[in-house]
Amino acid sequence: MVSLAISRIRGARFPLGTLAAAAVGMVIYVLVVIKLVYSLPPEELAADQLAMSRIALWGPIIPIGLGAATLSSAIGSILIAPRTLQALAGDKTFPTGMVNRFLSSGRGPVNEPLNATLATSVIVIVFVSAGSVNFVAQIISMFFMITYGTLCLVSFLEHFAGNPSYRPTFRSKWYWSLIGSIACFVMMFQMAPVYALVAVVVMTAIYMSLKRGKQEGDLSAMLKGALFQLTRKLQILIQRKQVHSIPQNWRPSFIAISASSVTRLAPFDLLRWIASYYGFGSYIHFVKGKLNKQTQDEAKQRLEQLIRLGSASRAEIYVDTIISPSFRTAVAQIVQIPGISGMENNSILFEFPQDQPELVDDIIDGCQFAAITDLNICILRSSERHFGYKRDIHIWLTQGDYRNANLMIILAYIIIGHDEWKDCEISLFVAVTDGDSSGQLPQLNKLIDEGRIPISRKNVRRSPWKKDTASFEDFVTQSSGQADLVIMGFSLQKLTQEEGVFIKGFTGLSDVLFVRAGQRIVISEPTQ
Repeated sequence: MVSLAISRIRGARFPLGTLAAAAVGMVIYVLVVIKLVYSLPPEELAADQLAMSRIALWGPIIPIGLGAATLSSAIGSILIAPRTLQALAGDKTFPTGMVNRFLSSGRGPVNEPLNATLATSVIVIVFVSAGSVNFVAQIISMFFMITYGTLCLVSFLEHFAGNPSYRPTFRSKWYWSLIGSIACFVMMFQMAPVYALVAVVVMTAIYMSLKRGKQEGDLSAMLKGALFQLTRKLQILIQRKQVHSIPQNWRPSFIAISASSVTRLAPFDLLRWIASYYGFGSYIHFVKGKLNKQTQDEAKQRLEQLIRLGSASRAEIYVDTIISPSFRTAVAQIVQIPGISGMENNSILFEFPQDQPELVDDIIDGCQFAAITDLNICILRSSERHFGYKRDIHIWLTQGDYRNANLMIILAYIIIGHDEWKDCEISLFVAVTDGDSSGQLPQLNKLIDEGRIPISRKNVRRSPWKKDTASFEDFVTQSSGQADLVIMGFSLQKLTQEEGVFIKGFTGLSDVLFVRAGQRIVISEPTQ
């Protein structure tokens, strides 16, 4: 009540008398409590409501003072309550329009709240009829306490929301607001837990009604601001702490770019699977052209579509658009932008459909920029099968792929962690030629066991490949033609020299993810 009485207009200080009255009143309340504690036992104070008259200098002053205070509070409440009820009805708080119209209507040029006064009188008569002062006092105390507690809570949240539109004439320290809020709610449940719970439910119902009638400026905007400030501070902290990345703690922070975000969903789906729990993802729609009104409008339209797509698929990824003259320049821009998680992006995802191999040239150019920034590179060659039944992931390793092996295995593990892949099995194929030894299998089994990767030993296979009788493409297709996703490594140098022949091939496979590790990734900690 003291905080509500305090105000400051255009920098003017509070009147000294107002502050002095509040301070003196608080001191008197404290002294009265101390006097009662030392003069009367708690049992008598609880049994006799007028026990103070026995220790007062003049006994009759106590009932006279209580009567004056009660009359003052009653007059204040009967004047304020109808106005409050009328304002709530004007904001369409109550569930039916008829009640809102009845209570909000008034009389005279200043719209005196006649109907609200009648309703207030009925409420007063109902509670007075209860005949118990303690009952009425508990009910009223609950709503006073929850009002003060909520005001303090709002002040605390507004402080952390950092909203420039919040410019109170009186500022207080955030910790005082927090202490006041906690103290109010604690005292509520200490005085009367049942009535406190009822007050919380009623207050929540009033808020929901207000939110329905007036959409702007609700509590969610304030909470969003507070969460924004918290996220901003955490991102800065994460960036400062992440001076040296630890290979054992690697988690994917992907950024994907596509010019066909709405018509081809394969890269969007793959990114949301990777970012669903273990990692982070940013999906960027590429708009080709110069930055002007037309391309900006197109970018906004695509962004709205992506937001709806993310909401419908429950994708936990960030979506955005980029306008650039070419795919090459767009990639050069996005490989330099920071990740939304507070950590730098460490991987990039490109995609092209099986029937459009001409897009590979742009992807190769993009891979060059990604390699400069040491990003892991993934290229998805999508098909009309769209990952099939999501039951089989085949990983293929060759002698030159052991640099990429850890990234390929951990990506497969992350993908099957999504609910849509929960029934999936991972198979690991090691392609060995006649001159290769089979020593890699024990090493791979040890890696999988120590890293607790869910790949059965029977699914780690040594596959002899005779180069003279079959090409690598035919060899892989023979074993993985029906796989829902095939993961294999690639060399960027070889890919550039051959102008993408490697990733354009494998026409007998459905969806293929080509992987190049640009960073050191450790699946299991090294044994001491």
